[in-house]
Amino acid sequence: MNNSDSTRNEYIKRINIVVEYIESHLDEDMDLCKLASMANFSQFHFHRITKAFLGEPIYAFIARTRVETAARLLRYTNDEISDIAYRIGFETPSSLSRAFRKHYGISPINYRKNIKFKIMDPVRKTVTIELKKPVISVIEPKQAIYIRLLGEYKSLDFGSAWQSLWGYVKSEKLFSAGIEHIAVYIDDPHVTDVNKLRTDICLVVRKPAVAKKEIGVKTIEGGKYAKFTYIGSYEHLGEVYDKIYSEWLPNSNETLGDRSCYEKYCNNPMNTAPEKLRTEIYLPLK
Repeated sequence: MNNSDSTRNEYIKRINIVVEYIESHLDEDMDLCKLASMANFSQFHFHRITKAFLGEPIYAFIARTRVETAARLLRYTNDEISDIAYRIGFETPSSLSRAFRKHYGISPINYRKNIKFKIMDPVRKTVTIELKKPVISVIEPKQAIYIRLLGEYKSLDFGSAWQSLWGYVKSEKLFSAGIEHIAVYIDDPHVTDVNKLRTDICLVVRKPAVAKKEIGVKTIEGGKYAKFTYIGSYEHLGEVYDKIYSEWLPNSNETLGDRSCYEKYCNNPMNTAPEKLRTEIYLPLK
């Protein structure tokens, strides 16, 4: 067995520890910090890694496991629906009913009455992502001016933020060659309320800058990074991350650092076809 196979097997072993714990503790609240610690993964990267290997976010996996367990108990036991609900972690039978209907399109009561009804998970659309080998290098810290946005990532107005930043560059005479458009995603949507998610929309500038009104100044940490280049629509960036964490990382013999990942956008989506957009993803390494 080569080193990459050994590393991948170690990742699978650690994820299996989490899966086995979840399956045997469905009646408990799931503490994600505890799960990350059990698998010996950094909390910062835990969700990306588990999503890549499990094919869905960890919270979605927990919810699906609970509902599928309910389906088996409804089919093969005579237990009361309320008892089943409490046994697998639902606060009330009505909570189970809503989740069951959303997942399968039928209520628990009607499923038990029509046991031959065929239930299955909806077919998930898959996207083929081509990912080239990354460039691994040590990157110097970057000075950036930024605007912090709050809210769901897909709902953010990146365009207006960058327009304001460019206005600041012009007014403060900060223009120079090498200005970069970067986004740093600070919070994880699986553990932070969607309305409180923080994203820093950045322009990397070479001249000294000072904070003014809503525009701040920060240092994007330097260090060892793996730089992945992706050509394609922004809507598939989630699948790109899945491929990085499930395929490249376990075979790389590299260890993740605790710094933030960030994305660099290399062309303008206003005048570039979605399939030709170029994004660089910087994954921190130790």
